[in-house]
Amino acid sequence: MAEAVTRGLQGETLAELSYPDKIVAVLKHCCAQGGCVGGHNAGAAPIGPRELHEIFLPPVQAGVAAGAQCIMVAYNEIDGIPCHANKWLLTSLMREEWGFAGVVMSDGNGIDCLLQCDIDKLPTDATELSKVAAQAIIAGVDFGLWGDAFTTLETAVNDGRCPIEVIDSAVARVLRLKFLLGLFENPFVDEERAVGVVGSIPERESSLQLARETLVLLRNENAALPLSPTLQRIAIIGPNADNLYNQLGDYSAPQLPNAGVTVLQGIQALLPQAQIRYATGCGIRDMDRSGGPGWVK
Repeated sequence: MAEAVTRGLQGETLAELSYPDKIVAVLKHCCAQGGCVGGHNAGAAPIGPRELHEIFLPPVQAGVAAGAQCIMVAYNEIDGIPCHANKWLLTSLMREEWGFAGVVMSDGNGIDCLLQCDIDKLPTDATELSKVAAQAIIAGVDFGLWGDAFTTLETAVNDGRCPIEVIDSAVARVLRLKFLLGLFENPFVDEERAVGVVGSIPERESSLQLARETLVLLRNENAALPLSPTLQRIAIIGPNADNLYNQLGDYSAPQLPNAGVTVLQGIQALLPQAQIRYATGCGIRDMDRSGGPGWVK
């Protein structure tokens, strides 16, 4: 899947990166972000070398083999080493062993967070930030997403923490990618082009077919599905049943009115004659359990 997605986004060859319908594939988050303690984003990943190489690295390696030109670093640490400062992971393994020639970017504020402090109270002292900036770029991070650390790289060089050759290598990789994208010859894009593609009938039909083919029904006791048109009473329970954004997932873009159908709305439209009772039940990001049952017209 990683290979297919990479080729779909970028094309079969690097030359296609400059085409107007291609973009850079970013493999993320590297690595083992899904193995963090308690499922917490940025928590430590308590995994060993076998699990790392057998479970978490193969998809990344497949994307690299398919030509992916960008990798985003994960917040977490592996075996006590934060990924943003893990030279073995970002340089020895990915660049030297796998032959990855693209760019490595940080996750949001990931370099600044190497200071091991409250993310909402990150220091602005250039000397402190330059220490983690040097750690990250020496490890193999080419540019930062948000954060202030990489704005202090000049300080890191002047203080002797980071050789200028390391900066040059990172800059060269970024410039190489910009040349592959054709940004120097064609720095602008047709901003109206996406309007005719995103949400178009062919795209909606493809998305619908994809959704149908990826559904997995674990069990269908008493032939509960498909819903019978003779059903008279239906209970729908849970905070995700009537929330489009929860249905789409985190990081979803703002949606236009009537852009989607929730589970509750879909069942209401399918069975207008049925008595449908909906209970929110609980909160998503809080401990609120006051959402008891209520009648939905």
